[in-house]
Amino acid sequence: MNKIFKNNPQLNEYFETSDGQAFYSESAAKMHARSLDNKKVSNVVRKESETETKSNETGKEVTLPNSDQRKQLVERYTELFGKAPSANAKEATIQKRIEEKEAELKVNEESDDLQEDENQNPELKEDETKD
Repeated sequence: MNKIFKNNPQLNEYFETSDGQAFYSESAAKMHARSLDNKKVSNVVRKESETETKSNETGKEVTLPNSDQRKQLVERYTELFGKAPSANAKEATIQKRIEEKEAELKVNEESDDLQEDENQNPELKEDETKD
């Protein structure tokens, strides 16, 4: 198992510069790489085989970290935002951002529907302006 993932069981990916430095965020890795001759930054992703089940102090089994729920959250987040969430983002945070974005999209969709109704029925708009 990769030492970085072993020492950071919640981590799903990290970014590594050509000198072997590891970073949680791609932007930090790119900033560091600017000072190097070889400016390559590699995205290192945890493999399924590196996911393990452990028992925590209470004796309950805990699956680390690539749960199906997290994968689904990351897929949905990526659909909505056009990019994956931060590798160290908690599932609860990802879920909250998804819910906020979906609510925003729903409001925008309803607003668009109302605008479309007004465009198709101009008398609705005129009645509102008479009040």
